[in-house]
Amino acid sequence: MSEEPVVGYDVAIQHLSDMFDAECQARHEMGAEKYGPVKFMTVNSIEEAMAEIVDLANYARYTYIKLALLAASGPVASLIGPTNFSNVVGGPAAQVSPDGFFSTSRRPQ
Repeated sequence: MSEEPVVGYDVAIQHLSDMFDAECQARHEMGAEKYGPVKFMTVNSIEEAMAEIVDLANYARYTYIKLALLAASGPVASLIGPTNFSNVVGGPAAQVSPDGFFSTSRRPQ
C-alpha cells in the first residue's frame, strides 16, 4: 500500500486541527469566566480526568453502535452483506440475529 499523501487532506486536517484548538481555548475561557481563572488548581484533576475518560468511553460505545447500525442498513450493507459487517467495524464479527439483535463472536486468527 502506498504511503503517498492524498492531495487536499493536509489542508483539511490543518483546518480541523485549528478548529479543535479554538474549541479548547473557548472552553478554557468559558470555564475561567464561570468558575474563576485558577479554579483548576483546586480541583482533583486526576478524578475529573477519570470521570471524563468514562464519558469518552461511553461516547465511543455509542458511536460504535451508530456506525454498526449505519453499516448494516446503508449503502455499505450491499458491499458487506446485510447481516455481517465485521469488515467495517473490525474486531469481533458482529451479526444480526433473526430477532434483530446483534451477536458477536471472535474471528479466527
